[in-house]
Amino acid sequence: KPIPSGAGDPTVVGNELYFTSVVTHGSSVNRLLFKSNGTAAGTVRVAMPAGSAKSGDFPNNLVNYGGVLYFGFGDQLVKTNGATTKVVGTFGPPNSDPVITGFVSDLTDAGGVLYLTFPDASQQGVDLYASNGTARGTTLLKDFTNPSVINPSVPYYYQLSNFTAVGGKLFFGVDDAAH
Repeated sequence: KPIPSGAGDPTVVGNELYFTSVVTHGSSVNRLLFKSNGTAAGTVRVAMPAGSAKSGDFPNNLVNYGGVLYFGFGDQLVKTNGATTKVVGTFGPPNSDPVITGFVSDLTDAGGVLYLTFPDASQQGVDLYASNGTARGTTLLKDFTNPSVINPSVPYYYQLSNFTAVGGKLFFGVDDAAH
């Protein structure tokens, strides 16, 4: 069955398809999360955790990890079974500076580990995390920032891309804007 126009991130978990879609209400445009069992009646919106949304947040980077849907929602890692949606963790600068923004990205299941990225507090790099799907089990693996080359005129000096799982291992590209 085709998914709606404007739909993105199609991800199968069990017997259900999860996807995001752009929904317009008057002048308001939002990207929302839906699940479907393949029927019109079985296609429903998935609620976000209460009080978790900030302006500009939207579900993205959907991944099936251990039979549960995980996704980024602004600076949060979120999981849902379709009925209950919970925040696993909130990422962000240690000083809670509202100027520094970012999105949880690059969610990838490799070898039973959930990997994700979030921009670091310097806005010059990105932090790579590994998770077992819980707040306590989410740890920083590497801060891809070189403090000797911090350059305020070049935001996100380091970029990670093309996350791919092969044989239980995680592969990705690193761009340091110099090489």
